[in-house]
Amino acid sequence: MQKNYTASTLENPGLTSTVIQFDPLLPRPAAGRTAAVMQVMEDVLLCTLRSSDVAARYSENRFVLLLEAPACEGANPMERVRAEFYRRPAHD
Repeated sequence: MQKNYTASTLENPGLTSTVIQFDPLLPRPAAGRTAAVMQVMEDVLLCTLRSSDVAARYSENRFVLLLEAPACEGANPMERVRAEFYRRPAHD
């Protein structure tokens, strides 16, 4: 399975900011395919992030996330996002 996104994270006490970017070094898919994959990611973010987290579309191939510091909820929020994204067949 080829990873087709990168996530850059900056952590501060109480808040983590993350930028999810679909890798521009991979062969560029058609605009419709990029839009479809971004829709999958949007759906994943809506179903996996907590009510205290914020997600926003930043560009054609990026989302910006503001994540409250992880609580005793088990997996890191980005691990939940990653697992759900790759569980869906429409991710590639």
